[in-house]
Amino acid sequence: MTLLSINFKETVSTAKIFTEDAGASFPVLLDTDGKIAAQFLVWPLPAIFVLDAKGIVRHKIIGATNMAALEAKIVAVTGGG
Repeated sequence: MTLLSINFKETVSTAKIFTEDAGASFPVLLDTDGKIAAQFLVWPLPAIFVLDAKGIVRHKIIGATNMAALEAKIVAVTGGG
């Protein structure tokens, strides 16, 4: 499983500060022009998508969530592996 974050319409320096402050240990990609958000119909923010191994969106969480809820969605997609 791979965890990625996509920073929406922020500069590289702003994304870097956020990543460092959050202690992110995963890649943070930039969507500086909003094309990725438009492709996945992301609105409102934050939004979390859980994709399967083929890249198909299996779960979408809109708004803030907690780690237990996110882990449950990931387990549902991966079968816990």
